[in-house]
Amino acid sequence: MNNERITSESIFNSAKIIRLSIDPDFIIKPFNCDSGGDFDDFFCNQAKHYQKYLLQVTYIIEYKEETIAYYTVSNDLLRVGIDKKREVRSKLKGNITNSFGYTILDRQTFPAVKIGVLAVSKKYQNIGIGTKILDFLLFGFKNNTNKTGCLFVTVDGVKESVGFYNRNGFKFLLETDTNANSRQMYKCLL
Repeated sequence: MNNERITSESIFNSAKIIRLSIDPDFIIKPFNCDSGGDFDDFFCNQAKHYQKYLLQVTYIIEYKEETIAYYTVSNDLLRVGIDKKREVRSKLKGNITNSFGYTILDRQTFPAVKIGVLAVSKKYQNIGIGTKILDFLLFGFKNNTNKTGCLFVTVDGVKESVGFYNRNGFKFLLETDTNANSRQMYKCLL
C-alpha cells in the first residue's frame, strides 16, 4: 500500500460484495488471512462445494480487484435442550421479554442465521473491515430485506476471534465450552 490513508469506511464505500458463483468459469482470486490455512483453504477449495449443495452461501468483498474478505452464512437453529434450558433461558430472557413477553421462552428452538466463516485478508486486518461486515449483515437481517425469520445471529467463534465477536455485541451461549477450540456465541437481532 502507498501513503494513502486506508480506512474501513473508505474501503466499504468503493468495495463490491459478490455472491460466490458455482459456475466453473467463476475465478476465485487468491486469499490469505493468515489463519494457519483453514479459512484460506475453505475459500479456495471448498466454498463452491458448500454452496452447490446448499449448505452455506459465500459472499466475497472485493476492493480494487482484490479479495479483501469473505463471509459465509447459513440457516441455523438455536436449540435449548432440557439440560441447558435454565442456563440459556436466563441469558435470552433479557433480550426477548421486552418485545414478546415470557411465552416465547417456552420454545425449545429459536430461528437463527449462522456466520460460518468471516475472514479478512491479512493485508486488511485490524482496520475495522470485520466490524463493517458484521454491521452490514446485521442491518440486512434487521430490516425489511430479511427474507427469512431469524431472531438470532450465531457463530462458533474460534479462540482467536472470540474477543472480536464479544466487542461486537455477541455473547457466550454457554459457560461449559470455555476450554473448547471454539465458543458458541449469539447476538439477538431485536
